[in-house]
Amino acid sequence: MSSRAGNQIQTTGFYLSGFLSLVLAVLKLTAVSDWSWWRVLLPLWVFLGHNTAYILVGFICLFFARYGEEEEDEDSLSGIPPGHKEAPSKEGKEMALSPEQAGWLLEGFKLDSERRLPMGQERPGEPKERSRKTW
Repeated sequence: MSSRAGNQIQTTGFYLSGFLSLVLAVLKLTAVSDWSWWRVLLPLWVFLGHNTAYILVGFICLFFARYGEEEEDEDSLSGIPPGHKEAPSKEGKEMALSPEQAGWLLEGFKLDSERRLPMGQERPGEPKERSRKTW
């Protein structure tokens, strides 16, 4: 059995409401019933309204789930309760760096496709040729 067999779209409700609307339309056109068109097409409107509400509730749930995650992330980023100051470092004195020195430091930690972290006791990887694109 393929993996797509379990993910097929359920069309039974659409066919059922379409068939019922078709029967009611035939009854209206043959003058057996004197209903208005909104009543004849009511099964299709109910089906479409149900699916619209289902999708809308799904989007609302996704919005609140995502908003809750962002709120938790913002709280955990600072780690300091409001109104408190960060304590001085216990490892030594704070270094004042110029923007140029900070750039050098960040560049030293930067990894890309040309520079790899050493994994084990092997020699570090050599840079590849730079004439090709790295992506």
